[in-house]
Amino acid sequence: MNNKTVLLIDDEQSILDAMSRLVHKEDFTLLTAPGGEEGLEILNDNQVELVIVDQNMPGMTGIEFLSIVKDLHPDIVRVILTGQAELGIVVDAINKGEVYRYFSKPINKDEIITAIYQCLSHYTLTIENKELTQRTIEQNEELTLLNERLAQLVSSQSVSLDLSQEILERLPVAVIGITGNREIALTNNTAKKTIPALRHVMPGTDISEVLPGEILQVVDSSMSDSKSVDSVRFLWDRNVIRAMIEPLNDNGKTSGCIISFEIQEIG
Repeated sequence: MNNKTVLLIDDEQSILDAMSRLVHKEDFTLLTAPGGEEGLEILNDNQVELVIVDQNMPGMTGIEFLSIVKDLHPDIVRVILTGQAELGIVVDAINKGEVYRYFSKPINKDEIITAIYQCLSHYTLTIENKELTQRTIEQNEELTLLNERLAQLVSSQSVSLDLSQEILERLPVAVIGITGNREIALTNNTAKKTIPALRHVMPGTDISEVLPGEILQVVDSSMSDSKSVDSVRFLWDRNVIRAMIEPLNDNGKTSGCIISFEIQEIG
């Protein structure tokens, strides 16, 4: 029980003494008080997991005391000792959540020891569930923050990608992007204006269907060797084209290439 503490409150000193003798070898600490005011002082100075209080006491009844305990120390398990005459009042208090359970007088010694351990186990489970709930709330809050940050990151990346695409489309240089599978990934506006044959080329088209044979060999060689080609001239769509090829590498593996080109004046 990790040295749990039980507080017993009864205006009959004989009951306090008898209970102290009964539990002195048990795996919990017993504190006693002769009335509600003294009991509240003990709660202010000690960590208590279970309170057992007599209902019929002068000055403050057991239910009145436990109602205060519920407000000040809501995690403490609250138990009341009562006779048959007050049983209806006690049951009503249990239904309202002010009392966890009750013991009838006279007290059965074996039953109350067993019940005390059950109440202390109930306290432990209640605290564990409360901590688990709090951890779940905190984790959900962290997950919400992470999702918000991820959404912001995705939004930021989307904006960056849109901007990159816009810049690429508006470049005054004709550009063709080729994947490692020798497929057309993109052709910017300048490329489509420069070479009319590119205007209707769809992404995923094999480069052998698009590029002239002279440049195909150079492109394959550049991607195979992962080497840039500064300048290569070839005839395309009745134009002399000067092209530059830049292979794209991903962890040492060629993932495609970029071809930038321009039409050469025939002198």
